[in-house]
Amino acid sequence: IVGEGKISQNYPNGPIRGTAWGAHLYAWFCGGTDGYVYTPSSLDELFRNNGAWPAYIHSASWGSSTAGEYSSRCVKMDKYVWDNPDFLPVYSAGNDGDYGTGTIGDPAVAKNVLAVGATQNWREGYDGGWGNGDPTQIAPFSSRGPCQDGRIKPDVSSPGVGVLSTRSHGVNYSYGNYNEYYAFDTGTSMA
Repeated sequence: IVGEGKISQNYPNGPIRGTAWGAHLYAWFCGGTDGYVYTPSSLDELFRNNGAWPAYIHSASWGSSTAGEYSSRCVKMDKYVWDNPDFLPVYSAGNDGDYGTGTIGDPAVAKNVLAVGATQNWREGYDGGWGNGDPTQIAPFSSRGPCQDGRIKPDVSSPGVGVLSTRSHGVNYSYGNYNEYYAFDTGTSMA
């Protein structure tokens, strides 16, 4: 998101850089060794870390498959945003869209968060599947509403198929490497 593209100078159309290149990034690791996400019990500890960083937008790609249920986690998230109106949590909608409508998970279901779904993408020469072609169409995997209480979610959708991003050398990218520094990835987390 915030990469300035300093290692991409040979890219044919200029540097590859993040949408918010040059912004400040504060990272908080919430993963366990078992592959699950474990958030602190206090949302203030998660989002503001007692003032250690001045984050006003929080981008998260974790949640639970709750089929549009307004869960206790959603209630807690909404209360936190109500109490901190300068703060915007942005959550990926989830990747359960293949199961149909009403597949958005929590906390993306929360009322005071911005939930992001994935559209198809047009990336010339990319053959990673998942609906490469028409960015006006929702990607097949993208979770969608309605929520169980009838609200429309996700709030916005953007390209989430074949998104070019920085590459970790410890990961095998099933959607293809671009070069030694960048790879293609797909999902609502990429949108």
